[in-house]
Amino acid sequence: MNRLKRYIKPALYNILQNKIYALFCIIGTALTFVFITLILQLTYSLISNQPPSNNADRVLQFSDFYDTKGNYIGGLKPEEMTILLDNLKNVEACSYLNGEMTTFTVDDKLYTGDIAFVNGDFWIVNNFKFLKGRNFNSKECDERKKYIVIKESISKTCFRSADVLSKKIMLQGNEYEIIGVVDDFSYFSSPSETATMWIPYTYNKFVPSYSDYYTYAILFPEDSQMSENKEKLIKAINENFEKKNLSTDIRNINTLKEKKIESVGSNFFAYGVIIAIVILLIIPALNIVTLNTANTNNRAEEIAVKRAMGASRLSAFFQILLENFIQVFMGSMLGLLLMKPAVKLVESILLGEVLADGITLVSEINYQVVFLGVFPLILIFTILSGGIPAYFISRLNIVDVLKGGTK
Repeated sequence: MNRLKRYIKPALYNILQNKIYALFCIIGTALTFVFITLILQLTYSLISNQPPSNNADRVLQFSDFYDTKGNYIGGLKPEEMTILLDNLKNVEACSYLNGEMTTFTVDDKLYTGDIAFVNGDFWIVNNFKFLKGRNFNSKECDERKKYIVIKESISKTCFRSADVLSKKIMLQGNEYEIIGVVDDFSYFSSPSETATMWIPYTYNKFVPSYSDYYTYAILFPEDSQMSENKEKLIKAINENFEKKNLSTDIRNINTLKEKKIESVGSNFFAYGVIIAIVILLIIPALNIVTLNTANTNNRAEEIAVKRAMGASRLSAFFQILLENFIQVFMGSMLGLLLMKPAVKLVESILLGEVLADGITLVSEINYQVVFLGVFPLILIFTILSGGIPAYFISRLNIVDVLKGGTK
């Protein structure tokens, strides 16, 4: 510990003596790690099971189909799905969803939003984080209860009061009572979920789309084989259409996890993330290497004197590297603090017209990603940006340096 202190005190002293250089390194590192952390968070949202897609790896989703000649033949009606599910047998839940872009009113004020008509099983298949209240169940759907669940963003936009439970929303001629508020979530955790409000499907008028087919998501047991479940489901769907003398070309039945990755492109996911991180590490590191080299060259005589007094090359190398590590660590921590504001800025400037209400790029920072992803990259960035100059300065001939020669 005492030996480490002997390195830390001179490192902090030299950083304070070169404030402009240190500030540049810290800010450059902060900007680098803002985007590195963002990429890691988005990747984590895609490959992990986060709300509302906690069961993404054991849910098969499908909607409508084409025949073998490429002609559109539609999807399955709820009554057809009931028969299909009876044949599958090993099903935990099956959600119905039909989304519509429509208008609604709150206190005589007109708004536009994405509405989803869903069944009770929708809340079993999808695990939303409820901030207030609850969801409606299958019995309440069948009883045609006029209930509605909304996102937090709708609550903030349409109501002045924080207490919105039991308040009313007028939609397509019916007045619905708010019984639950769910938290906003990351687009990458559930790209297919764009609704801001959810209503029992028994009130669905299929307006204005007039598409009377639902998107179905079937939740299978944890111990089941998804490849076998997919084969059984495809067989059951084919049998359903064969009764109508139709031959289906089924290609789009995948798990929600597979659909999430497909939404950003499987090739981009496989290679783009790695390439982006490498670029974000190398380009800033090269800039800092240039400045670091100039800074260490200016200190060549100081290092040479220390070595003449008995310091080893390894000691000189470690001293320079530690200074760089402190600056990189401070910059990376600043980057983590700036990530949320940076995400909001990107969303508002670049993606304001793309993302639906209540959908963000990153809903919350996962600290497991920080510890397992960011911290190792801090060490790599330190070695890239500080290791090279530290190595060369430690290799200089101290006699030549002290005579005013090579620096």
